[in-house]
Formats: sequence, structure tokens, C-alpha cells
Amino acid sequence: LSVGGDDVDHDILLRVSGGDRTVLDDGVREALERGLITVTATGYGFRHALLREAVYGDVLPGVRRDAHRAYADALERAGASFSTLAAVAEHRARSGDVPAAFDATVRCLAQPGSELAPSTTAALWRRLAEWWDDVPDAQDRVGGASRMEVLRRAAEYLWHAGDYLEARSVVTAALALPGPSDPVERATALWWLVMCEGWISIRADEQALAEADALLVGRTEPAALAQLARVRSISGRHDIASLEDAVAIARDSGDAETLAICRQNLAAGGRQQGHGEPAPAAAPAALEVTPRAGGRHRALLVLADIALFEARYREAAEGFEKMRREALEIGRERGHGAIATVGLAHTLIPLGRLGESEAHAQRALQLLVVPFDRSAALRVLAEGDLWGDRPTAYAEKRRVIDDEMPDVLDVPDEDYGWRRLDLLEALVRIADEPDDRRRLELVRAGVSRESALRAAETQPWVRPWSLPIRAWLVAEGRRVSGADPSLDHGISQIRDDVMALVSPPTIRGVAAVLVDFVAAESTADAAVESRLAAWRAVLAGVRAGEGLAVQFVHLATLRLAEALVECGDRAAAEATLAELGASARAEGDALVARWAAQLAARAGLGGDPGSRIASLTERESQVLELVARGMTNPQIGRELFISPKTASIHVSSILTKLGVANRTEAAAFARARAPAAPAHD
Repeated sequence: LSVGGDDVDHDILLRVSGGDRTVLDDGVREALERGLITVTATGYGFRHALLREAVYGDVLPGVRRDAHRAYADALERAGASFSTLAAVAEHRARSGDVPAAFDATVRCLAQPGSELAPSTTAALWRRLAEWWDDVPDAQDRVGGASRMEVLRRAAEYLWHAGDYLEARSVVTAALALPGPSDPVERATALWWLVMCEGWISIRADEQALAEADALLVGRTEPAALAQLARVRSISGRHDIASLEDAVAIARDSGDAETLAICRQNLAAGGRQQGHGEPAPAAAPAALEVTPRAGGRHRALLVLADIALFEARYREAAEGFEKMRREALEIGRERGHGAIATVGLAHTLIPLGRLGESEAHAQRALQLLVVPFDRSAALRVLAEGDLWGDRPTAYAEKRRVIDDEMPDVLDVPDEDYGWRRLDLLEALVRIADEPDDRRRLELVRAGVSRESALRAAETQPWVRPWSLPIRAWLVAEGRRVSGADPSLDHGISQIRDDVMALVSPPTIRGVAAVLVDFVAAESTADAAVESRLAAWRAVLAGVRAGEGLAVQFVHLATLRLAEALVECGDRAAAEATLAELGASARAEGDALVARWAAQLAARAGLGGDPGSRIASLTERESQVLELVARGMTNPQIGRELFISPKTASIHVSSILTKLGVANRTEAAAFARARAPAAPAHD
């Protein structure tokens, strides 16, 4: 039983033990009574793995080899499935018969099922490479594949399993093998090196691509054409004509999987370069002809990415979820499944499903090992922290990137993504700052962050993602305009750039409501009637699941409420803020929910004093308690270790939020809301 493995089928154990049912039943019964083994669905296993290891170690070497041989014979008679032949190969190897183990492994890899167990399949291919020198005519036994090709296939399955670092190590070892190699096999190995490097660092190994191209150019056999098409679909990724040529070469090769890959790359390239065609048609076409799970997942990823770039958030989420579930079903959660999980987590934020987003991002962190991918998952969590009104948690994640993973910022996508969040964090601080002078300094810092963000926009397709927050910065700048001529100039430049970006066809595919939002934010210093009309137009154009992230819909509603308060329509403002508070809280947007409560408090709207108290920050609540005790600003400063000026700023903010006129009213408000003292006998 210890030789058989963790779970041994009863009938197999019967054959290995000699076929005497009485002897087997007596032995099993005694082992069960002693608590050594347990009954499984079809057989038996040891109660503890350490116990099995101890028993196995006590078996004499000759007896052990004979038992492994007997298990291999019994399993071969039992069937020829992938899992059975994998076990046969293992027992043949442990019995010392390496050639027989090699042959069993080859038969195993030819069975259906290898696609469903990429990590196991990769290990089997690596075993073949390890046994190569001990097996006569190894290349003939494996169907003519060279040792390089065997290692390359191991790397391919490691890649499918999501172990990109190990896949790169294995394919590098394949390329380093001594002696001549087949040009097509070497070019294929180089292509997989490029694939591994691309998923690790989001960079193409141009030297490897050039070498592969040189090996393949001029060859006309189908395998060479297929590989040339794959190489050129990456080397020509920045040129639509080159990508279309790669598709044509793939079609001539007759290889369906290569055609699917080239169509996927054409779709992705077309989207990133702003081409409406042929991107939309190429990805579905790739999905139709993709014969293997890996190719299907790549096609689904491209389709979901295109939907995300075009702000079709609900459609993108459905695509990522479909890819994630399919990958999970076939044992590829650590590969494409983990990438889909990050994409899904990212897409759920603009849909207002922050709780689900956080859960998926946390799961992705458990699965991912490549720093770039982990940074992407952390970035999803960090954005959730900002909208969830958790600035300390955001700062900690930013610290992790700066101190522990600084190299990820060398990757353009991650550098851009984190700079976008830095600007969003700056805008939150500006909105929360009550002091005009300090607010001016923060706006100036925000303009600097916007410049850094613009410099990081190395690809045109990412620019629409930053438009709402850049327009928001313009609005904040216009509210403090005139205080600093250089700042006014900087804000004007940002506004001109943003307005140019929303002019068709620059952001082709992005919903018109995004354009309306940008235009509305530019009315920050306009007459209240203009602002009312602009924000009503934005909200009238909102469509669920696309165009404008839920958080910016909330912000637009807040802007409308501000205008309603200013024009004196208190009833409409109160109703708008009540609805906004409920929807923002339900959709995880604690930040805008707090701002809505604060606006209601400043305007004296709503009869619930508790909502006004809830709008105070932790520090403001401490200051209010001391005000209620009759302390002056200097006394409050000494008590809380802050300056009297800072205490004064907090008091001013408290008066505004509570909707009271002075410190006396604030103290009375606080005492009225304080819990009653317990009664004493």
C-alpha cells in the first residue's frame, strides 16, 4: 500500500498483493483497526502522509522495486487514460526501468487530458528530457522530437500553468543545449522565450525575435510559415499592416491555432493604436477558429480588454468572468485564470462592486508570482481604498510599491496606472482641504502630478482612462484661479489638452457621457445656471455599465447638488443628496457618500443630526469633544499636540459640517448628541 501512493484502488491493490481476497481483506481490516489507514471512495490510503513515508522507507529496496513493477503492470492492464499512464510511468521509473518509464510517459502525453493538467504535463515533458541520455533512440521513441523540442514543450505547459518564471528558465535551458538544432525548432523555442519574457516584464525580446525571423525567412514548409507568422505578429505589433501580413502568412500555413493567435494580436494592436477596424472583427474571428483552451483564453482576454478600453464595463466583466471560470474548470487558475481575475477585479470598480473587486484582487495576489502582475492586483486594491475613503490603507500599498517593488514602475502600464492613482489621491486631498492657502499648494502639487501622468501616457489607448480625473483637476484649479498666474497657465494647458482628447475621433468607442463629464467640469467657475444644465446633461446620458464609472456618476450627482444648493433649490438638493448618499454607500463609494453628508450639513439640509456628526473626520470629532468641554484653540492645540492655527482650521470645518454659527452652538450640538450618563443608585 505504501508503494502504491496516496490513494490506492482496491482492485489494483488486490492484483499487486497476489490476488488472494481473504489475505487482503484480513490485512486491510487489521490496518483499519490499528488506525493506520482509512477507506477512500474506491480503495485505501494512509491516515497520515508521514506514516506512509515511514512505512515506505522500511520496505527493502528489492521488494520496493518489485512492488513498483507490479503496480505498473496492474495499472497498464487497467486502462490507458492520462492519469493512469502517468502513474505507470512513475512506477516504471521507480522500479529502475527508465526506458519503459520513458515509453509510458510518451503514451501518457498522447492521451486526452494533458491540456487539463498543464503543471503535470510540464513535469512529464521535463522527465523525458532528464531521461534522454539513459534511453536508447530517445528521439525516435518520442516521435522524432529533439531534446530541445521536449524542453520547449515543458516550457509551453509551464506557461499555460502560469509559472512564467520557471517556463523562461526551462526554455532558456533548451536553447543552451549543445550541438546543431533544427531551425524551426529553435525558432519555436525563441518564440516561447519571447512569450515568457512578455508576460514577466511586458516587454518583447527583440533580439530573440530577430534571430527567430532570420531562421525562418525563405522557408516554405507549413511549420516554418506558422512559426514565422507568430514571430511577425509580435515583432510587427506596432504596425497594423505588419499584423495583417502576419495573419496572411498564418492563413497560408494552414495552422488554425497560429491563425487565431495572429488574429488576436491584430485585434489588440488595432485597439491600442486607435483603429476601429479590423480590431472588432479580428478577436471574434480568432475565438471561432481557436482549437485549444490556451488560444481561446487569449481571445477572450483580448475581447474583454477591448470592451474595457471602450468603457463597456459590464461587457468586459462578463468576458473576464467567462475566461476565469473556463480556466478554473481546466486547472489553469494560476495561469490565464489569475490574469482574468485581475482584469475582473479592475472592471468591477467602475461598476460599483467594490466588495467583489477586493475579493478577486486578493485571490489574484494568492495566485500570482510575477511582480508586474502582483502590482496590478495591488493597484486594484489601492483604487478601492481611495473610493472607500481609506487613505491610510492606500498609502501603505503605495509604500509597498515604492520600497519593495520599485522595478514594476519601469513597466509603462504600471507606471501609468500608479501615477493615475497618485493624481486621484491628490484630488481627494484637495477636496478635503478647508484652508484656501493650503488648497492652493495642493492644486499646484496636483498639476505637477498631472504632468507626470501625461508623460507616462506612452500609448494612446490609455488616455481616456485619465480624462475624468484630469478634468476634475481642471475644475479644482479654476476654483482657485487668479491666485497664481503660473498655476492658471498650467490649468489652462491641462484643460486644452483634455478638451482636445475628447474631440472625435481621438477617443473613438468611448461613450459620449465621458465627453459631457469633461465639459461639465470645465464649467466650475461659470454661472450656476450653466453648471446646472451641464451636470443634468451628464446624468441624463448615463447608461448602466458603460461610459462613465459609477464613482464619477456619483461625483456628477454631487456637483449637481452643489449647484442646486447655490441656486436656492433646497428641496431638490436635499432629495438629490439623500439618493446620492444611499447609492454611493451601497456601491462602496464611501468617499463621495461622506462628501454628500458634508454638503448636506454645510447647507443645513436634512433633519438627522447623526448624519452631520458622521461627516466629521476622526480628528474633527476629537476637536469637537474638546470644544464641548469649553477649551480654546490654544488649549485644544496643547491637548492634541497640534498648533492653535490647525485647531482653528478644524473648528471652522466643524462649524460648516454641523451647520452651526459658532463654538457655543457646536458645543450644544455635541452635548445633545452625547450618550446619556448611566444612572447611579
